[in-house]
Amino acid sequence: MKKYSFIAIVVLAIALSACTQKELLPMEAMGENAWMYDETLPVPILFGNNSGMQVTTKGTAINNMSDLCNLDYFEMMAVDFGQSTPDVLLDRVHATGIIDPNDNTKYKVQFLDAGGSAVTRYYPQTTAAERRNYSFYSYYIPFESTANPNVSISNGEMNATFALNPDHNEDILWARADATDLSDGTQGFNAQYIRRARDLNVLDVSQPVLNFSHSASLIHIIVRAGSADATDAQRAFAEASFEDASGVLLTVGKLKFCPHWSNASLNLKTGVLTNSGRNNTKFNYTSTAVKPTAAGVEYGTGLFIIPGVREDTDIPSIDFTITTPEGEKEVQDVLLTPPSGGFVAGQNYNYYINVSSLEQVDIWLSLDSWPNTPGDLGGIDIG
Repeated sequence: MKKYSFIAIVVLAIALSACTQKELLPMEAMGENAWMYDETLPVPILFGNNSGMQVTTKGTAINNMSDLCNLDYFEMMAVDFGQSTPDVLLDRVHATGIIDPNDNTKYKVQFLDAGGSAVTRYYPQTTAAERRNYSFYSYYIPFESTANPNVSISNGEMNATFALNPDHNEDILWARADATDLSDGTQGFNAQYIRRARDLNVLDVSQPVLNFSHSASLIHIIVRAGSADATDAQRAFAEASFEDASGVLLTVGKLKFCPHWSNASLNLKTGVLTNSGRNNTKFNYTSTAVKPTAAGVEYGTGLFIIPGVREDTDIPSIDFTITTPEGEKEVQDVLLTPPSGGFVAGQNYNYYINVSSLEQVDIWLSLDSWPNTPGDLGGIDIG
């Protein structure tokens, strides 16, 4: 009897030990990481944390990730171009940025369904699909200003084409994530790749990461009192000379930007933005009138422009009106001559409207990149 009792006790101990091991699994096993402990579960598409995305939206340059979270959504494609017919895993799905609940200094990508609710998407589980090598292509185009872009895949290329709306002028963002082969040669991104990265203890650095970059160039218009080469004292004198008895200063208004094109195309494999369709429609660049000051004041919040070299007939231009305290007005049409080599994506271009008097106005160009690195490129005199 004692012998059997001893055996029963041993069996009970083994059962209790197994139960204890299960209870010691981390809490993540109950959530998005449950697949790590159950090979029968599908592998979710998760992204690496990133706290350094550069984002610009609605004409205002923002060099941190938080404002990406404020966008309604950006779109994403996941495609394996290594097949005879490209295999599309994600087709223009919606996603957004959220603060990582486990680390409020980092951000995560959250997929959205058609109604805007959070949803989880998975890598395919079939044997063949598990060995697909997907890359992720994400982009933000101001959807409130045009119909959602049409994405086409042809001859190994993938492009998003869309119409430009003259009432909207906003940044265009792009990101691409490609997998790096694991130490044992496993290729990705796919379910097998993610599981193997788990086994090799490199999962944290093997998930796709979206680093957005600017596909557009950005132009700022800054109004200053005095000539382009004026000293601080001369600028202060010019600013004071515009005053009348009522303290009204010279103002600049009715600025419009003419891009000379109506459509654009974003190469989703390279992030290169190009234009197509010529017309003379002007972007409506609305802003309250500003007064030239010695220090300079920005007019509006910036103009986004498609990068590239401009021919003589395709140089962007602006119209602006100068109004003196006496009510005199003069309309000027000025070409914003690009720097040598053309406008570059992700660069700030500062055009200074220097106003010494109604008869003396000149435009001066300097270059800033994101983040700002100032440098003069030259200037032209007008008026």
